[in-house]
Amino acid sequence: MASNLSLAKLRRATDPGNVSDYTTLSRLGADCADTTTSNSDVSMSMFEVGAVSSITGNAYVDEGSSNESYTLTFTTEKARFSRITGQSGNFAWSGSTPLAPDSSQDYTATFDAPAITTTTPGGTDSLTVKVAVTFAEDGESAGFNSAATNYNTKIEKTIEVVDTYGAAVVCFLPGTKITLADGSTKNIEDLTFDQIRIVGDLKPKVVVCENVKGLTMDYAREYLTRMISEFEKEGYITDYQVLNGWQFGVPQKRERIFIVSIREDVADKIGINFLNFKSMVFPLPSDENKPTIRDAIEDLQDDPENMKEAKVLETAMLNSSKGHWVHGFETHPDFPGSGPCKGLRGVESREKVISVGDNVVGPWFEEQIKNGVIKKEDEKHSYYMSRVVPYDQAAHSLTEKGLQSKFMGGNHFHPEELRIYTLKEAQRIMTLPDDYKHEGSLDDSQARIGLMVAPMCMYHLAESIYQNVLEPYGKN
Repeated sequence: MASNLSLAKLRRATDPGNVSDYTTLSRLGADCADTTTSNSDVSMSMFEVGAVSSITGNAYVDEGSSNESYTLTFTTEKARFSRITGQSGNFAWSGSTPLAPDSSQDYTATFDAPAITTTTPGGTDSLTVKVAVTFAEDGESAGFNSAATNYNTKIEKTIEVVDTYGAAVVCFLPGTKITLADGSTKNIEDLTFDQIRIVGDLKPKVVVCENVKGLTMDYAREYLTRMISEFEKEGYITDYQVLNGWQFGVPQKRERIFIVSIREDVADKIGINFLNFKSMVFPLPSDENKPTIRDAIEDLQDDPENMKEAKVLETAMLNSSKGHWVHGFETHPDFPGSGPCKGLRGVESREKVISVGDNVVGPWFEEQIKNGVIKKEDEKHSYYMSRVVPYDQAAHSLTEKGLQSKFMGGNHFHPEELRIYTLKEAQRIMTLPDDYKHEGSLDDSQARIGLMVAPMCMYHLAESIYQNVLEPYGKN
């Protein structure tokens, strides 16, 4: 009976209108593969709990003193489980840290790793998270195993999250695999040396490279030194400077390292050397023209097309895993009898940066613990990177994932609305022109903006290079 029950439950999840008892694994295989002819066996153990992380190991990282989000999903047979999508309550996630089901895929959940505790760049911190998933239809605590004979068995997986970049803010870590056009892969750092090889072949007068500020920190200094050395081997004098976009007309506190290499014969002809390189090549920052978010986007509130997209993003935020924290609730669904939360609208002070984690989630849990409704050990720490920057400040540095609504609604909130920046607003904050053309989905376009070099910052650097390097060289 136990076998029949579990198989029937899985069948009803994929097709609630059919309550037939499927008693063989081959029938289960045919149903999940959406065929009527296949008799290939598909054991239930193929539906495993795996770790698919956007930021662990050698992938994207946006660190600091805040939480980091990880995604858990079923591996190998996820395509078959997509048939279960949309049947609410099919799966119950649990773990040693709170898990939030993804609103669009009930076979996916996310969790936040607590803030890193190291205070020195290059430190190491780690966290072990034990997660479990159970098949939740009929209110049973049934899990999966090969024969589907023990429906009280949970599938569990222990995941170790290791942070070796304490307190650093980086984009793509050394070792990140990049897929090339021919299908082969290379580590992200090796692409820089491909660029240097091309520079050696073409011998341009000036070369400009941009990267994240983290490249100047101790853990990456060896890599930066190697880059400079390789440029010098190709006959270039090289130096670098960290530029803050806000000091160059960008309404965003975007700090990036710019590495400039000048061919030795060009440098010699106009008198540039290691002693005067920085003062002659890099532009001077200015505190006179430091635009704010209001300067950049406030007029877009009267743009019908912009506000139409704003509604889409507001709905995405409402339906995201943190939507209830943003909009508020009467009682938390995971804590029956708990008190209300006013969400972001309940944060009175709007003069400083607001964090959903610091100003909404944290205070609510503190209040519930104080009132004896929730135990201290059940306290959650999440959404610290989801921030509202006031209109009259510069935006925080826009990021690839922070601008995408598919990642828990996104992180870069509009100053006055319960949503992230629209595409028009994001491109204004990045100093792109209004007629900039985008291709692909909204999330794709937003991601590209988060990865860009701010054009206005690059303009000032290019102008300085032209006036102080290329123009004098041409005249000589």
